[in-house]
Amino acid sequence: MATEIVPLNIGLESSNLVKTQPYIPGTELYICNIINAASVIMYTVPAGKRLLITDLGVISLAGSGQRNIFIRDENDVLVWHGPAVNIVGTNIARSITEHYDPPLELLSGWDIVADAGGTRTSDYGKAHGYLITTYDGV
Repeated sequence: MATEIVPLNIGLESSNLVKTQPYIPGTELYICNIINAASVIMYTVPAGKRLLITDLGVISLAGSGQRNIFIRDENDVLVWHGPAVNIVGTNIARSITEHYDPPLELLSGWDIVADAGGTRTSDYGKAHGYLITTYDGV
């Protein structure tokens, strides 16, 4: 009997699962910022660049409440709502990451924003992507 390989898409991070990233010409970025206020801009795409996001996530190490990560355009309008973690109780750690294939495309002036709903010191937003140069206004 042949062994059947079934792909898993369970939405959980695990050291036993290996994800491959697409080859994208550009500067690879790993962004991780503490979420120490109600809303924190983690990264703004610079002029003349685009950011192709392959992963977005939030990490909470303690405390109850909801943590969010999302994308806003140059006018601060919500464009994409990424993963969220809602914790009930204290002393609970939780992390969630979403992988995007094809990547999410962020234009010049767009922000990656994380929100912990208040002042905290143990919550983080994370992102992985590729910064590429924009040619001819495209």
